[in-house]
Amino acid sequence: MQNLILAITNPKKLFESNKEEHRCVLPRTVILVMVGVCSALGLYALDFESMAELRIAEYEQEMRSMGHTQEEISAELEQVQQAAAAEPDGMLLFVYLIFDPLLIYILVLAWTIYFKIVASVMHLGGSFGDWHAFVWWTRVPIAIGAIVTLIGNFLMNPSSLADLNFLSFSSLLDFRPSVWYRQFLSTFDLISVWIIIVAGVGFKAWTAKPLGLSIFITALPVVVLFALLLVLGTT
Repeated sequence: MQNLILAITNPKKLFESNKEEHRCVLPRTVILVMVGVCSALGLYALDFESMAELRIAEYEQEMRSMGHTQEEISAELEQVQQAAAAEPDGMLLFVYLIFDPLLIYILVLAWTIYFKIVASVMHLGGSFGDWHAFVWWTRVPIAIGAIVTLIGNFLMNPSSLADLNFLSFSSLLDFRPSVWYRQFLSTFDLISVWIIIVAGVGFKAWTAKPLGLSIFITALPVVVLFALLLVLGTT
């Protein structure tokens, strides 16, 4: 429990201790449970009937702008309404309870591979298990973000699933849905910045590399992803 607190308040002290102390069972369990539970509970903050009406109205407006006739619009909207009514009860709850933790687990594995490759190239040492534990400890802020987001959602009454993450930059900067990189900004949030800083501090503590270089290494995949989206979105 003390290490969980250090991961939030003093990551430098946490990562300066022996690598052998950093087993990932505790942070992994806390993160996955908190994200799954908070994501599922966050659905109760949504008014699904209002969301469905808003979605149908937006879809109708989009079809009108594309030149569809009223008959075509009515037929299409009827199918959309029937499909929405046929969705099994509790399916969305199940998806959020399972999908979000599973996505985090996959991303942690991807980041572990990345850090292992960096360590091999820079001759830093450390086993796959060491870097896997490192990544999980740097992700502890995710649990805090899940709790803060859950509280905020009940207070702010979000109007869509995208608004569930009010800490995302798409919500904070109020980007329109038509902006091509909104999907990236809807997943990149203040917690992501916090994680990059924690990982940078931890990487410095483990490798004795300069802090600037450490943060650059931890942020590089995010920068590359955004650059790719920028190129794809402007071509």
